[in-house]
Amino acid sequence: MRPLVVDLDGTLHSDDLSWLIFKDVLLSNPYRCFKALLLWVTQNKAAMKTDLALFSNVSVADLNWHRDVISYCVLEKTKGRMLVLATGTPQRIAESCNRHLGYLFDEVIGTDESVNLIGEAKRDHLVKRYRLNGYAYIGNSSQDLPVWSTAAEIGIAYANGKVKRGAEMLNRPIVVRFP
Repeated sequence: MRPLVVDLDGTLHSDDLSWLIFKDVLLSNPYRCFKALLLWVTQNKAAMKTDLALFSNVSVADLNWHRDVISYCVLEKTKGRMLVLATGTPQRIAESCNRHLGYLFDEVIGTDESVNLIGEAKRDHLVKRYRLNGYAYIGNSSQDLPVWSTAAEIGIAYANGKVKRGAEMLNRPIVVRFP
């Protein structure tokens, strides 16, 4: 059975963790935000995101979790399917989300200092790890279109009409839709 790879922001919950982290650090330590923005300019966005995550106190328990998507993941896990959380959220925060969910995911892949794990970067990582057509993927945004293009099966969660149409045009089996 192919692993089920699931996105975090907008898919497992309705929030934008990058924005919440930035806002949290801005309110508690504005100077740190300035330093993080310099990292973005001098290095990359991934460096900025991971730096901010070190200083954030965002509570993942307070996120607006999509219980229907989580229930689907639980069901798939009971069938023996490997679950992978793959997200543009920094690794440290992604692991906190998995802890909050009772370690639902067997593997957690998040943004690190050098790679912002979204779009083509996420696609390339997943193809390298699981090969072309070697995984199923649930996502919600236009950044997920490249990932869906190499997935064997598609799940669409809380996506707008344009994203849904884009996913449908990929001619991949859509096995689940939320809501």
